[in-house]
Amino acid sequence: MSPASRTYSFALAGLLALAACSGSRKSEAAQPLSSTAAATASTQRAPAKPEASTPGAADPLANAAPTRNLPDSQAELEALLATASPQDETAIKGKLRKLGGKASLDLSRPAVVGASLSAGFGGIALSEALDKGIRSEHHITHLASTMFFKSPFQNGRTQIDEALAADATVVFALDLLFWYAYTPGDLDARMASLEVGLRNLERVDRVLVLGDLPDMHKGQPWMLDPSSVPPPDQLESLNARIHDWARQRLHVHLVPLAEWSMALATDEAVVVSPGEKPVLASSLMNPDGLHPNAEGVRYMLKRLDPNLQLGFPDTAPDALEF
Repeated sequence: MSPASRTYSFALAGLLALAACSGSRKSEAAQPLSSTAAATASTQRAPAKPEASTPGAADPLANAAPTRNLPDSQAELEALLATASPQDETAIKGKLRKLGGKASLDLSRPAVVGASLSAGFGGIALSEALDKGIRSEHHITHLASTMFFKSPFQNGRTQIDEALAADATVVFALDLLFWYAYTPGDLDARMASLEVGLRNLERVDRVLVLGDLPDMHKGQPWMLDPSSVPPPDQLESLNARIHDWARQRLHVHLVPLAEWSMALATDEAVVVSPGEKPVLASSLMNPDGLHPNAEGVRYMLKRLDPNLQLGFPDTAPDALEF
């Protein structure tokens, strides 16, 4: 069921050089994060030698708080969730989890599933980063594989089987859905393939940290067959489906890789870590344009940390530090 034209596994690379630019999450229900952040990003056209870090879309902490005051009522929160931006969706879910007593992230037995990004191709494996970043006693089950692309349906099911068998407390699946969508065919074919991936994830009955689909059309053709890349309108529809699916499940924490990938398209100046000087987004990538280098992985993790804190506000601030 996976295309033979896939020559390498996707590392979700673009998703890391991504988070710098604010914008829409590319779903029909999405709304812009803020016009100010968008304007800041659009004017930061990556000077050759950026002089200093400035607050805004390029700052890793810029999206670490909701853009609006949130109500305390569960009914009002659920109503807002239907049309929330990715940033506000994360915060709304965090508040709903808090109301239900499920706002603390249990990092004692994480499992990492997915493809090349998670497996560490060209950069750092997510399991290695988690092992160094989790401050409490823990045991990590590493299941991600650079060979995921060879058979996404089979590999995806096997990885979820093993994560559940390991009694994982949280399943990290940042790039698991990529190869279900990046496949030759029309929208119907890609959507049908994506549904297979989502049905597989239905079996995860604990916290699932799931990434949506970044725009990888700038990946080198010798690494990613252009026939496998969904055009923008299809990618928007596929991501809308992922967001709709995740929105209905409180245990699913959706990481907005599509939104984060916006900087890659224009090679924005981005800040890897608070207080550091901006660098060009392209400098975070390997030459293939798909896989992040070690600095690119650090860039993503610096955004993932506050993103998880926003979604699980009862988690100790120092429980996970990348």
